Amino acid sequence: MNKTALVRGAAGGAVGGLLMAIWSMIAIALTGTGFWTPINLIAHTAFPSAPLGGAFSAPALVIGLLIHFAVAIGFGVVFAALMTPARGRRPTTATSAGFGLVYGLVIWLVMHFAVWPAADVVAASAFSLWVFAVGHLIYGLTLGLLVGPVTRTVGPAEPHSQIT
Repeated sequence: MNKTALVRGAAGGAVGGLLMAIWSMIAIALTGTGFWTPINLIAHTAFPSAPLGGAFSAPALVIGLLIHFAVAIGFGVVFAALMTPARGRRPTTATSAGFGLVYGLVIWLVMHFAVWPAADVVAASAFSLWVFAVGHLIYGLTLGLLVGPVTRTVGPAEPHSQIT
């Protein structure tokens, strides 16, 4: 993977993470649980004194957003690496979008049913299953639409632009 694909994967992950966060915060607020609940639950994984409900907490906001965007950017870079054409094959926008949706679904399954419960069962069980699932589909679709078509045009890396 070259630097261009790496940067675009990170940027796509950040945009996808932003849209996922906006969706989750609005959807959870509409259920009556509280606008800040998603960020608080993420923060609770590393900051156990973070509220589990919708109360605002500045430390939880900072910690929750840092964790959320670090993970979103990391998964975006992995997606870009997977979408970088091999042997001249270039995915279409529809293929990229479809792969992004599947990628988001797989991330949701792994994170919701394995990683997050192992890290913080209280926070993981408090996050609405359907909101988390739709959020990951939004994230994956965003990656597919932003990163997939862009990596189609990324040609062979010049020796000086390769990341080793």
